[in-house]
Amino acid sequence: MSKSKKFRNLIFNLHRYLGLVLGLIAIIAGLTGSLLVFMRDIDNFALAHKYGTVIPQGVHAVSLQENRLPLSVLVDRVKAAHTNDPDFQIDQILPYGLYFDSTPKPDVPAIIGDFLVDPYTGKLLAQNPSWFGSEFFGKVYELHVALLMGDAGVYILGVAATLMVILSVTGIVLWPGWRKLSSGFKIKLDAHAKRLNFDIHKVVGIILGVVLLLPVGTGAWWNFPLFGSTLEIIFMPVDAVASIFTPQTPQTVDSPTTASTPTPDQKPFLLDAIVQKAEAALPNFFIFSINVPSKSQAGTYDFRMVSPRTQSWDSEVHIDQYTGKILQVVDGTKTKSLLGRLSNYSTPLHYGVFGGLPTKILYVFVGLSPTILLITGLNMFRLRYKRV
Repeated sequence: MSKSKKFRNLIFNLHRYLGLVLGLIAIIAGLTGSLLVFMRDIDNFALAHKYGTVIPQGVHAVSLQENRLPLSVLVDRVKAAHTNDPDFQIDQILPYGLYFDSTPKPDVPAIIGDFLVDPYTGKLLAQNPSWFGSEFFGKVYELHVALLMGDAGVYILGVAATLMVILSVTGIVLWPGWRKLSSGFKIKLDAHAKRLNFDIHKVVGIILGVVLLLPVGTGAWWNFPLFGSTLEIIFMPVDAVASIFTPQTPQTVDSPTTASTPTPDQKPFLLDAIVQKAEAALPNFFIFSINVPSKSQAGTYDFRMVSPRTQSWDSEVHIDQYTGKILQVVDGTKTKSLLGRLSNYSTPLHYGVFGGLPTKILYVFVGLSPTILLITGLNMFRLRYKRV
């Protein structure tokens, strides 16, 4: 037997048994991923149906931003609902709710502390809102990222995603289209069951399986430390060479990152002024979240910003709450590391939002592909050993 034949048999057996072992987990992750692709759109529709649209009548889209109430007003409305709780503290603000697209939608309520708030009227819509708008999608998300098993499930899925990367790569290597392109996409509908299953498996595998590498690879990167460490080792020499030819661009401002110590009578900066400073520090970026410091101690307002280019929460602004001084600006789009740049795109690549509606629709089918591949793979395995 030739070396190439031995190598192909090795790849084939690795692909077969990895598929059998990972099948159920891949199906769970894939199907839940398909459901989550349009989670925001469905939940926003449900919110509008339950609470009514939050866009004022007669207001054009171009003027929506101008018609939003200042964040300080929304925060005061939430605080007013907690007047009987002296220890109440707003820890986080999501001005545009939770979103995965590069541009936040204007018709989505803000999340202020533990309340869902209409950003145009300040009306408190709901208390303790789910980040996922509904209990159903909350459970789907937990199943997708952790198999409803907490940290252990996250680790299991991280390992499984890493093995699924290997599974996908071996499938690509085995694709018969490398020898003859037309045979790689041909499905003989009138063929024997074993051949039909093989044809469906190879076509679905090469069309959707290649795209499947994007959510699977990013999932492994996020959830399995060894995968991330391996990428760092691989990219270290690449970054070293690239840095020689890449212009050096500043990623952060040159200023201290520690907050000042307030005097006893010193009052914090107004929230709206802090927000203006953050937006001016990274023009055209959108605020994703604001972590609010405690008034009783030194601290910073920590902004997570979304780049309109990378569609990712890759940038930060940190501002002293008492002096209003910008302590640090991290523009994720200016990172010199190639791995860092790839990391900036990991969120849109995982959620399929990088190409708008077409890629989101594509990702629905990508999520279905593990089910199709496992069924056809099991049929081929069964028919291989079936005595006719």
